[in-house]
Amino acid sequence: MPILAHAHDYDELTQGPEFLESTITAYRGRLGAMILRRWNFSDELITAVLEAENWYRTYEGQADYADLIIASQLQSYSGAEASRHYPSLDELPVYNRLGLAELGISECAPILEEAHEEIAAVQRLLSG
Repeated sequence: MPILAHAHDYDELTQGPEFLESTITAYRGRLGAMILRRWNFSDELITAVLEAENWYRTYEGQADYADLIIASQLQSYSGAEASRHYPSLDELPVYNRLGLAELGISECAPILEEAHEEIAAVQRLLSG
């Protein structure tokens, strides 16, 4: 949003949607992290913003928010178009750190589809 809000101040950003899109992609993590630091968010959340699209992120230790965001994003992309642009979740370090193999989560069965029954139960509970 900050980039879009100020794009009109930079002619090169308003001359073509491709350049604006590539600028947003290049700077959204760093800009988001700067905003979160300014608002005194935790280092864990700042790292999650910075690493959200670092698909091959290596990290020693337990899974963290960044891992969850990476896996969630990849699960939200589906179909042939996504397979040409994004790596396969089960080939990434995050797959093992989150224990997705043990849960039977794969590219062929997105998490939301596998959790259909549980989601329906929670919806019934919340709707009274």
